[in-house]
Amino acid sequence: NLPDGWKGQEIFLRFEKVASASFVWVNGKEVGYNEGAQEPAEYNITPYLQRGRNTIAVLVIKFCDGYYLEGQDYWRLAGIFDDVWLYATNPVRLFDWQVITDLDEHYADAHLRLNVKVKSYRSGGTGYRINAHISRSGKTMAQMQSTPIDLDEHSQNTFTMEHSFSNPDKWTSETPNLYDLTMELINSKGKTIDRVVTKIGFKETEIRGNTFYLNGVPVKINGINSHMQHPTSGHTMDEATIRQDFELLKQFNFNAVRTSHYPPVSKYLELANEYGLFIIDE
Repeated sequence: NLPDGWKGQEIFLRFEKVASASFVWVNGKEVGYNEGAQEPAEYNITPYLQRGRNTIAVLVIKFCDGYYLEGQDYWRLAGIFDDVWLYATNPVRLFDWQVITDLDEHYADAHLRLNVKVKSYRSGGTGYRINAHISRSGKTMAQMQSTPIDLDEHSQNTFTMEHSFSNPDKWTSETPNLYDLTMELINSKGKTIDRVVTKIGFKETEIRGNTFYLNGVPVKINGINSHMQHPTSGHTMDEATIRQDFELLKQFNFNAVRTSHYPPVSKYLELANEYGLFIIDE
C-alpha cells in the first residue's frame, strides 16, 4: 500500500544483494531479472503500480551461469541477504555525485570540485538549480550554487561547482576528520524537490614509485582480508557487527581492509570513512 505522499512520484524497488539470480514481478507483470550476488539491482516500478494494494513477488534461484563465475572462497549461500528498499523520488532528481578534494603543493589548502548529475524521468524543465552546503559541527564552511539548469525530456546532465578551502582538517587513518555535505535541487519556483546529505573528507592519494602517499605523507598499509559473512546470519551483515570488526581492527593497529572479492554492504564503506580505514577493492 503506497503512502499518499508518493502520488506523482517515480517509485523504485531496490535489492542490495540477492544470490545468485532473481526474477521480479509487480502485480503479476514481470519487471526484470538480475544476476550478480554482490551487486545492487534497482527497478523503476512506476508503470506497474496501481492504486490501493500492490503485490511484489521475487523468485530467487541459487544456480545460474553467474553462480559459477562467482565461485569464491566462502559459504555458498543463496537468498536475499541485504536491504530491500521501496522509495520514491521527484520526476527530476539528484541522481549521482562525485567529490574531488585537490590539495595544493604543500598539502595544506584544498580546492573542492563537486560534480552532480541531475536526471529527468519525464518531461524535464527549465530554471532548476543546485545548492550545496558544507558544514562541520553545525558551523557553515562553504556554500555553493549552480548556474540555472535546463533539462530535456528523459535526460541527465552533470553540473560542476567549485570552492577553495584554507587549511581544512584532513582525513587520515589516525584523524578521520569528516565534513557534512548537503545538496539540494531547487525548481524554478524556489521549492526544494530533492535533498541529499552525506559526509566527505579532505584528502589526496598518490603513488610515487612503489610508495603510497596520503596528503604528501608515505603510508604503510597494515591490512586484512574480509568477507561479508557471519556465523549465524550468513551473508547478512548488520551495523553492530561491522562496528565490532572495525573496533578490533583499530585496536590492533590495522588501517586497511581488502574486500574479498566483491563490494561490501554500503554501511561498511560509510563506517570505514568514520573509523579511518582504507578500503582496497580486490
